[in-house]
Amino acid sequence: MPPTPSFKIYADIDGYLDDPVLGPVNEMLYETILDVSEPNIASNRHYPIEQSPLEIFKETYSLMNEFVKERHPEEKFIRNHFAKIRGHLLDTYAAEIVLSATFVILSLMKAKKSSRLILAIKRTIDTSSGYFLAFAQLSSNLLKNGISFDFDSTPPPFDWHSKYLDLQERYMALSALYQSTIESPPITDGNNQTLLPFDDPSAAFDVAHLGIVQVKDLLNAAMEANSSDLFQVLRVHLASTNGDLLELVKVSQESFQKRTDSLFYSNLTPSKSFSKIDCIRVFRALYDAGKIATRDGSSLTLKAYFQTIGDLLDIDLSDASTLFSASLADSNSASKHTAIFDQLAKAIQDQFDSR
Repeated sequence: MPPTPSFKIYADIDGYLDDPVLGPVNEMLYETILDVSEPNIASNRHYPIEQSPLEIFKETYSLMNEFVKERHPEEKFIRNHFAKIRGHLLDTYAAEIVLSATFVILSLMKAKKSSRLILAIKRTIDTSSGYFLAFAQLSSNLLKNGISFDFDSTPPPFDWHSKYLDLQERYMALSALYQSTIESPPITDGNNQTLLPFDDPSAAFDVAHLGIVQVKDLLNAAMEANSSDLFQVLRVHLASTNGDLLELVKVSQESFQKRTDSLFYSNLTPSKSFSKIDCIRVFRALYDAGKIATRDGSSLTLKAYFQTIGDLLDIDLSDASTLFSASLADSNSASKHTAIFDQLAKAIQDQFDSR
């Protein structure tokens, strides 16, 4: 009988690699994550993945725990799961890596639930991208070797120790950031020992490199806070210590801005008079007429196009091609399909006539 994995959240990467059930699979997942994290134009992977393998594993295992607890996690998959992961990582590509790693684990579990989730994942991400194909190849290799697991419906016990360590790290990073911006007594521990002596510039520099809080921790805290103003605080602090890390902060700010620019939440949605099929017809016409292109000049699949439009309008357009084809087969009259364009033309004509 296949073993049943327990999706325990570990505090470090070694915990995943040494997992008693998934350890060997995690080793191969780890290597694949490292491989796809670096850009490779020949493999259709154009962008670097900034998130660490540990972050990817934590999100993957958290997602698997949600799947275990929910009866039908495939329902509203994009809103309930993908959007949440993307919000955590602030990176669509990293979120797709999480779903790709989750796909590998699900593919090894012979259950109806896992099959439905695999379909939901494939509907959500670009399965033709070099990122997903690397994980699909890993899944194929594992299945050929006869590796499989049971899909247990009981979530693992919560690892409070790992959660405590994670929260403690975040608290110390934010405390350091706060302490560096105000004039107040230094933060102390239970023994009244100074933890962050930022009143002494040289000590601040040492603590940032060797002590409890590292500059990288502060950068992560600033990015988590989702505010570019915090980067200015870091610039001031680093300048006051005469360190050479100012360029690191500048680069991190630029990276942060790129991520937040790519992740937006639109307030737009079709009106009640604009049906879903008419919405599909309008945007399909723009696509077929070649009026929409990608900024980097890469090819744009119809699936990716409608996924973006769906995100913009907050509607599920994963079935756009199916609905469009069905509507064409449902009528012999072209006027039924072009009526929406007549309405749009009339709106422009009215504006022209009212000059």
